[in-house]
Amino acid sequence: MTGKQILNRNSYIVIGGIVLLIAAYFVAQSGSLLSWLAWIAIVAALATGLWLLRPGKGTPMSEAELEKAISSGVPLMLQLFSNY
Repeated sequence: MTGKQILNRNSYIVIGGIVLLIAAYFVAQSGSLLSWLAWIAIVAALATGLWLLRPGKGTPMSEAELEKAISSGVPLMLQLFSNY
């Protein structure tokens, strides 16, 4: 696996980490309660986004099952996707 593939698979985490580092810098500069609450809100938003955007469990079919479904004569919607 190349570096580009690793970055592509983990881009949300990398970008989220950069946002958190930038936000932490500003929180450390001011140190007020409002800035801490904003930082916590950013962390909660990124965690929620990660939870909502994670790939779900797929429904893999064997090649034989796919051939049987295609040749059954019934209209079939075939959707192929990749998690990466």
